[in-house]
Amino acid sequence: MSFVHRRVFYAKIGKADSLVEHLKEGESLMGSGKIKTRLLTDFQSGRSDRVVMEWEVESFGDIDAEMSKLGEDAAIRAKFEVWEPRLNELIHYSEVDNLMIR
Repeated sequence: MSFVHRRVFYAKIGKADSLVEHLKEGESLMGSGKIKTRLLTDFQSGRSDRVVMEWEVESFGDIDAEMSKLGEDAAIRAKFEVWEPRLNELIHYSEVDNLMIR
């Protein structure tokens, strides 16, 4: 059975495209490619400037393992320390869902 970790970001007005590019940069910092990632944007529906990032995994432990591995790498941690404040400049907030694929 697979799972989806979904994070819905609510970007500041007009910042959805910049947020998508920034999330792609964050994904490249992770670099492992072990987690299948999708980025989705709304198309004239719901709240505007909404960006959805989904990670598809076999187990939520896969996410924990990847995050632990990244946390052990000082160079990657330093890059994320620069990356994260920019993320905070682009969004109002985010919401998270952890879903089972059936």
